[in-house]
Amino acid sequence: MNTRTLSEISAKYSNDSVDNMTDKILNSYYQYYNNVLKQESFTDEQVIKKMQTRFNNELEIKISNWGRTSAYKTMEIKKNEHSDYVIPMLTPNEIISQNATLGQKLREDYQWVLPPYIQMRIIYEMFEKKELDDLEILYNSTYNTGYFASQLTTNYSDSDLIKSYMSLIEESIECFLFKKYAGAITLLFTIIEGISREFCDSVQVSYNKQGSSSAFCTAIKYRKEQWKENVLFKTGNKQIILPNDYLNDEVLIKVDEAMDMFVSFERYGVDYLYKSSTDFSLNRHSILHGVNKDYYIPINFYRLFSCLEMLVLVVTNRFMAKDIDDYENTYRLFKKFNYIENARAIQEGADLT
Repeated sequence: MNTRTLSEISAKYSNDSVDNMTDKILNSYYQYYNNVLKQESFTDEQVIKKMQTRFNNELEIKISNWGRTSAYKTMEIKKNEHSDYVIPMLTPNEIISQNATLGQKLREDYQWVLPPYIQMRIIYEMFEKKELDDLEILYNSTYNTGYFASQLTTNYSDSDLIKSYMSLIEESIECFLFKKYAGAITLLFTIIEGISREFCDSVQVSYNKQGSSSAFCTAIKYRKEQWKENVLFKTGNKQIILPNDYLNDEVLIKVDEAMDMFVSFERYGVDYLYKSSTDFSLNRHSILHGVNKDYYIPINFYRLFSCLEMLVLVVTNRFMAKDIDDYENTYRLFKKFNYIENARAIQEGADLT
């Protein structure tokens, strides 16, 4: 099988990355604006006029905006019919210094990720919670039996790869509903690793088969690079070409919520889930090697289920929740999960008598 390294994937999905490195025209415009014009208090019209004078009106220039979640003022310079140069009028450091993103806040405050498919209202409610116990209550009302049933019969069913793990996913959820948290979490770890590896193999992207984190992070990076090429670095039918200084993740998470989500999961995998030495309670190494005996708590299942949700997004390339088509199957699963939850509650009541 012909496999590709991540560096090759990045080269393929990085908006004419080779041209960015060698394009003297872009570099000339960028350096002149950044080193000369930006140091003065010129109006937008004056900036355009001075650029045109400096470069003999060689290319058409206009003021535009770039970014999806946050729009930043830019100079848009027409390269040809298929692509434009885009030079933000803020430096990379000025963009990076903007307010922390949702992904950054969740990771720093709660060791959490920016989860897909969840309503933005829920995300903002997270920031009102001061304790992890409060966040657990919020997620208990969000990742409930209805949510599990609808996701498994809609987004999860869109992929043969995900469907091949469906019985294991259901069993992990059932363990969780029975409050068998240790079984639910360890099973979910194996599901996530299996899906990650199979996806990387299916798109012929190489990863370290001896490592545990490589496939998970590689799968997310693959979809992130495709997102940049097909969405973030496009305007209409045109590719946009940015100076290299603006292509790093620290800048891109400030302009695009999807990038914030991708990077949130990448770093969560590296810094928490798969780090070889950490005191974090949800860590593959310490759990599967029997070192960590305190990981089986509800909040860790919710954290890990968010990672499964992200992998479903990566595999299906579906960013939004899907409407239910098969109500009969969804209702069947919903009744099954509810029955388990009720049976557990009855058992707990009996244990108290």
